[in-house]
Amino acid sequence: MILKIEDGTVEVPAKAYLHLNNITEYHIPESVRKIGDEAFSVYTDMTPTLQNFIVDEKNVKRTRYNQTLQD
Repeated sequence: MILKIEDGTVEVPAKAYLHLNNITEYHIPESVRKIGDEAFSVYTDMTPTLQNFIVDEKNVKRTRYNQTLQD
């Protein structure tokens, strides 16, 4: 299952998607500037489910390393 955060979203609150199991891919739009603690679930019954975490190339907080968001 792919979860695409709506464009225009500025912040993903803490634990926002923590209990959504079986998400294999998250798409983070250009507009996101902050992601709260434990915002995403990456395990189901201790089994990793996350395969891709994609941050829009235009996101100013995006780094080249692992496409993560940095302050």
